[in-house]
Amino acid sequence: MTKFFIAANVWLMLAILAFIGRTYERSAPVRYSFFHNGRWLSAESYTLVVATLAAISALFFLLSWLRAKNPARDSGRRN
Repeated sequence: MTKFFIAANVWLMLAILAFIGRTYERSAPVRYSFFHNGRWLSAESYTLVVATLAAISALFFLLSWLRAKNPARDSGRRN
């Protein structure tokens, strides 16, 4: 396993936890919180937070896949 694969899984777990932890707080305007803790966020802001966490995870998965595809770059040796 590479360090990118481990980092991708950590960011993915954070995205899933943020998605599951969305708690409806009030309507007009709609506000969400994270498991009833912290400040209230609008629906757009909370979705942006979850999407950002998922995008970071996807970036690390892509880096992990690229490193697995070409392991010579990982070791720093030239063939």
